[in-house]
Amino acid sequence: MPRGCGALTVPAPVLASSAANNRLGEAVNNGQPGWNGQPGWIETERLSLRPVSDKDEALFCALYGDPQTMRFVGAPLSPERARRGFRTILSSMGARPPVRLCMLIVEKAAQQAIGFGAFQCFDPQHGRVEAGMVLNAESRARGFGKEGLHALITHAFAVFPVNEVWIQHAADHALARGVPVSLGLSPNTDGAAYGVPPGKCVWSAFRESWWGHDKLTDGESLARG
Repeated sequence: MPRGCGALTVPAPVLASSAANNRLGEAVNNGQPGWNGQPGWIETERLSLRPVSDKDEALFCALYGDPQTMRFVGAPLSPERARRGFRTILSSMGARPPVRLCMLIVEKAAQQAIGFGAFQCFDPQHGRVEAGMVLNAESRARGFGKEGLHALITHAFAVFPVNEVWIQHAADHALARGVPVSLGLSPNTDGAAYGVPPGKCVWSAFRESWWGHDKLTDGESLARG
């Protein structure tokens, strides 16, 4: 998968051992309601997220080929590289155990696709998964990043047998820092343990504190963020 989800970066997946991944697959298949090999739909006050399909390729290529979107991520992708990346994502969507799950983000009011959310780096050994988002230029600085990430984390804890959901962003991207801070995520100083290179910041949400926290639990509060 191409690196990056705008403010919140999603790198290429680092897979755990086959045996460990099989344990994750069994746990998801046997213990989680509603799991059918694809991520379910996610609804928030202003956003709807659904599994990607063939028709989403043009938006994917446009975002990952856009220099402004990729500014804090890496070099923009050529159209051919972006197409190959998207095809890789589609081919892995039904993998069991899961490898990566990508979702289209739609703004409800305008009924317009505005970006992508993703889960990947499923790590059954440590009980964690990475989440991330990328939004088009028109949808940034409107609170969608916080609203979407809150929904992704909540969905991950409801669906996957993990105790930690983590994100990463470029250390020099000051605006990106505000999203995990506002959601109460914990900074992690050991990026190497997550396979993250220098120059990146890692933040984590933990199951035991996420369900108990009383901040930003309604769409109105999230929309104001």
